[in-house]
Amino acid sequence: MRLRVGVVVSLAWLATICAPRLVAQTNPPAYVAEMPSVERVMQAMQASDPDEAAAREMGAFWQLKTMIEEMAGPRYYTKPGLTPEEAKLRQAYYAAYYQISQSKQQYKSFTAMRGYDVDPKFRAELIQKVFPPTFAPEYAKITGRAKGQNQAFHNQAEEARAQQAAKEQVEAHKAYNKLQQDYESGKLQQMPALQTPEQRAL
Repeated sequence: MRLRVGVVVSLAWLATICAPRLVAQTNPPAYVAEMPSVERVMQAMQASDPDEAAAREMGAFWQLKTMIEEMAGPRYYTKPGLTPEEAKLRQAYYAAYYQISQSKQQYKSFTAMRGYDVDPKFRAELIQKVFPPTFAPEYAKITGRAKGQNQAFHNQAEEARAQQAAKEQVEAHKAYNKLQQDYESGKLQQMPALQTPEQRAL
C-alpha cells in the first residue's frame, strides 16, 4: 500500500523531469479523453503477490505508453509530434512505470515485468478493465489507420533514399569520366586508382 501511495505522490514531480517530444497540434485526439488515469490503472492491476502486482502495473503503464505512440502514427516520429495532451499522458504513464521500477532492485530489470509489457493478451485484458466498452473497436480503427500512415511514410523515405542514391551514382560517373578524359588527353600524368560506382558497390 505504501508503494502505491508513493507512486501517486511522486508522479507530478517525475513528469516534470521527463523531456517532452515535439508538440504542435492544438486539438487533442478524441481517444485522449478515454485514456485511464494512473490511479485507475493501479487499482485494476492489483494482485495478492506484491511482485506480481508490480509486474502487472509496470507492464500496464508500458503498454499504455506504447499505445499512445502507436495511435499517434508518424506524428510520434516527425513534426508536428504529439499533442500536449498526448505528451502529458505518455509522461505520466512512464513516470508511474519508472517509480515502481526504482522501488526495488529486482524491479529495475525489464524481466521484472514478466512479459506483460509486450503480451497482446495482457493488452486486451488491460483494455477491457480500464477503458470504456466503446474503446476497443475505436482503438483497432485508429491503430489500423496509423499503421497505414507509417507504411506510407516508410515508402516515401525509401523512395527519397533511392532517388538520392541514383543522383549520387550519376555524379560519381561524371567525376570518374572526367578523370579518365583528363588522363587520356594528357592533363593527368597518372590515372588515379579509382573505382567505378559499380566496382565500389561490389
